[in-house]
Amino acid sequence: MAASLVMPCVAVLLGIVAAPGRAHASTVGAVIVLLIGTAIVVSNTWMHAQPVASLRQELYDINHPAHPAGPATGTAWQQWTANGDRADAHGRVLAVFWLSAAVTGVILYAWFA
Repeated sequence: MAASLVMPCVAVLLGIVAAPGRAHASTVGAVIVLLIGTAIVVSNTWMHAQPVASLRQELYDINHPAHPAGPATGTAWQQWTANGDRADAHGRVLAVFWLSAAVTGVILYAWFA
C-alpha cells in the first residue's frame, strides 16, 4: 500500500525537479501540503500503534492464542471460502497499486507531453 502513495508523489516531485519552469506555484504548494499532511498522518499512526499492554501480557497473548491454528477442516469449498478474506485483501492491495501506477503514468504523461 505504501507504493500507492509513493509513486504519484515521486512522479510529481520528479516533474517539479526535472522541469522547474513548468510547475505552477499552486502545484508546488499542493505538493508541500500533501507532504506535510502525510508526515502528520504517519507520525500519528506510529504514536497510536504503540503497544498499550505490558510485555508480560503480550507474551501471554502470543502463547495462548484465542483461536489456535490447527489442521484445515471441512470440505474444499469451506476451506476456500475461509481463505476468501485473505484473497480479497490481496486483490484490493493489487487493485490500489495498479490504479496508483496508472495515475502516476497519467501525471508523467501530462507533465512531459
